[in-house]
Amino acid sequence: MFQQPDTNELAREFELKRNKANLLVVSAGSGSHYLDDGRLASDLYYDLALHGAKQHDVDVVFVSGVSCPKEYSSLEGVSVVKSLSNRAFLGLLSQANFALLSGGSTLLQAVELRVPTLTSPVSKDQAARISACAKKSLCISASSDEQSLQTGLGQLVECSHQLIDGLSRYHENSDQTLGMSYVLSMFTQLLSGNQEARNNG
Repeated sequence: MFQQPDTNELAREFELKRNKANLLVVSAGSGSHYLDDGRLASDLYYDLALHGAKQHDVDVVFVSGVSCPKEYSSLEGVSVVKSLSNRAFLGLLSQANFALLSGGSTLLQAVELRVPTLTSPVSKDQAARISACAKKSLCISASSDEQSLQTGLGQLVECSHQLIDGLSRYHENSDQTLGMSYVLSMFTQLLSGNQEARNNG
């Protein structure tokens, strides 16, 4: 369940410049997570953003996160933005050919937007979510270390069609009801039931 992507809001918050054929969106979530080795997850993901731009000939947007304690520089091929509203971020994600994301809610949003994604856990609660998605061929899973992620990024760029097939099968077999519409209908039923109970009482 999430707000619908808004590319107009994205344009207002961030000027997205495209020079290459493909766009990679990189985000380690809020930016406040530290890995088991004490490294800031955003540092690792920023290094991967630079690697992606240099080695895979893609435009990269790195979203460092609203809670990230560090500032990063935009360099050739890599545009850095501190944070975006949810609708603007989803607008950006909807434009992406690939994504490198932590295993939080943005991973599930990328699945719904059918964006081939490489993911790694940056907090202890994310491993189960990543495993469930990877088992259904909805993402590529990697460990939270640079070598594993670099290998996974190469796999993502070269074999994204396999993920696209998995994402397409998932969407063909899943309930496409908008989550917000479903929740509102449940509230309507609940309120109607309460009103009927009061009338009968």
